Amino acid sequence: MSHLAEFARSLHENHSHAYDRELIPAPCKAREEKLYDIRAVIFDVYGTLVNYWRPGLHEKEERPHFLQAACREVADRFSFTDYLVAMDPETAPEKTLYDLYCGLIALGHEKATRKGVLHPEVSIDAIKRRGYDPGKSAMVIDGDPGRYIGYAYNFFALGRGLYHGVVQSLEKLRQAGQTLGIVSNAQFYTPIDLTLFIRDQSNGRLDDANELFDPDLTFYSYEYNVAKPDASLFGK
Repeated sequence: MSHLAEFARSLHENHSHAYDRELIPAPCKAREEKLYDIRAVIFDVYGTLVNYWRPGLHEKEERPHFLQAACREVADRFSFTDYLVAMDPETAPEKTLYDLYCGLIALGHEKATRKGVLHPEVSIDAIKRRGYDPGKSAMVIDGDPGRYIGYAYNFFALGRGLYHGVVQSLEKLRQAGQTLGIVSNAQFYTPIDLTLFIRDQSNGRLDDANELFDPDLTFYSYEYNVAKPDASLFGK
């Protein structure tokens, strides 16, 4: 297990937070009565397999509050709150970090768009690394603070866990002979979280997401610098 994966596992086991919400089935008219000769089933991640919802997060007025709270948690844990205060003494450090983070993502999208990329994607750990230097932290073991900080921010900002019955459904599809894959707008932490969630829901019976999903049919947007619905992701 990598140091980052161990860091993620420790956070997940000691500080994880999942929120349930009522799910109401939506009618969807089928184009065909029955599908034949299905050889693979390809999934999205967020909102399909992973329930990242938390109360208030998707309210326009509330969202900055939750995200800035996650920024403050990260800054305190990685000991660079003073650095943010020095950058802008008149602004709360969590807002300084949030504005910097959002601004750098927007800049990355703008640069990619100027190069002709219709649906750009940025790598969150690279944004973090270029945006500021938190210096040495006891929490960073392998010398790549961007990934630790990026993982922690996502961890504290969102709800965590699979929807109920996901592992059972995936296993039934595998037992029926289906190959499973993923095409998702995602970041480096997505496969880490998927593995943690699958371990939880299978009660430790499954140890890795790749036991369910074929790695050759797994495509995460951050690896290609483009996001869905860019057609190139579907032609890999």
